[in-house]
Amino acid sequence: MILKEGVYVSDYELLAESPLGGVEMELDGFTITEVTDKSLVMVALPRDKFSDIESSINKSCGLKLPEMQNSTNSKDSSITLWRLQKKSSFGLLFL
Repeated sequence: MILKEGVYVSDYELLAESPLGGVEMELDGFTITEVTDKSLVMVALPRDKFSDIESSINKSCGLKLPEMQNSTNSKDSSITLWRLQKKSSFGLLFL
């Protein structure tokens, strides 16, 4: 345990690993390949913080949160945001 910001926390590092080990399969003339170079992120959108979150996403990604049941893409198509529910938004980041 180490002291961080006044509290004791575990001293370990999380490392990204492919859940399927980079699996690739060929079936009936097409190939299924595990997607490993993209990140999926979910953002909670509390009503009292909505404008702050929207502003932060706009500053960091250059995107505005889409309307309900819609999506939006960054100019270079590296980020896609979906707004599926009132209180959350999903993003697919091509890093």
